[in-house]
Amino acid sequence: MDLDLRKDFKSLSKHVQDRVRDWPVYVNSGPGADEDPIALITFGFQMDQSGWAALVFDTRRKAAFDGTWQSWIEPNAVELRQWEQAFRGAHQKPGKVSITLQDGSQASLDAEDPTADLANCFGNLLRDVLIAARDAGVLKGLPVTKDCQIGVEDHDGQFGWIGYFDGRIVEEDENDPKVIMRRVLEKVGKLSPDKQIDYWFEQLEQLAAGKPCDVSKLIRVEEFVLDNLGKFGKAVVLRMLEYVSRWASKSEWKGEGKNIKEMPHQGVVLSVLWKAEKIGIKKNAAAEDMLCEIVRKSAKANARRTLWGAFPWHAARALHNQFKGYPEAKTNSRTNKLVNAEKFMTPGGTDS
Repeated sequence: MDLDLRKDFKSLSKHVQDRVRDWPVYVNSGPGADEDPIALITFGFQMDQSGWAALVFDTRRKAAFDGTWQSWIEPNAVELRQWEQAFRGAHQKPGKVSITLQDGSQASLDAEDPTADLANCFGNLLRDVLIAARDAGVLKGLPVTKDCQIGVEDHDGQFGWIGYFDGRIVEEDENDPKVIMRRVLEKVGKLSPDKQIDYWFEQLEQLAAGKPCDVSKLIRVEEFVLDNLGKFGKAVVLRMLEYVSRWASKSEWKGEGKNIKEMPHQGVVLSVLWKAEKIGIKKNAAAEDMLCEIVRKSAKANARRTLWGAFPWHAARALHNQFKGYPEAKTNSRTNKLVNAEKFMTPGGTDS
């Protein structure tokens, strides 16, 4: 399926013009009193159960971006059946849906779960429609309050954006995870695919080093970075393993006994290894070589330690699960040492 959002941009812009032209004097199919000025304009939308967008004028004196618009969908909705079709197609047949964005570029959809990407496609389209209408003076015919705001929200909370009618920027909490993720994705979306990959690996490097970066304030930070990196599929698998290999020679622990502490890179590096295996490494000879290298490096890094880190076992387990010739990885229950490490150090392995 091919969906061209440039066509939807035109039709929805026309819809906004019609709504402004038909603005009633005393009757408003939205929250608040009919005779009061508009305090909030919301472009709501849905894409999963059905496809539509609803432009709702809120005249409440204390109007807030609180979802009240959802009680006024029916009288304001315009059908967008193609959005639902794109949503279903992207989930049922990954890679078979092509979306051209309003600027002419192609959207990138996560093959595993394209929901967030689709919400961004449609939400950003509606945002651009509102901004274009505002900047072109289309909305000037509406009676609005001094601090009137305009916003976009997905019916299921997958997308949200808000700004001022007069163009001012709404102050945002820079520590809000949603704000952080949106700003990062907007920044990355302007980059070429290769630069996007570089960006996500730079974030991983900073995280592993325990240094602040664009995403370090997120709670599930590794998941966020790797979900976005994973959109590039097998094209990034070897680079992921190279990343793991670089860190494999560093100890996962600092100190011994009661003073032992986990190093910042441990959780990050393990997450990258697991993600690479999930994307797919089977029958990839280069990946097999890299995993053997990771076992060699991490076993050497742990050789003098009482308590071993997790890298050797997880790399060995991946070799056992994904390639022929490797035995089950065995560890000492007290020290966590990979006791049969030598069987995972050479490509091809040995089950004996």
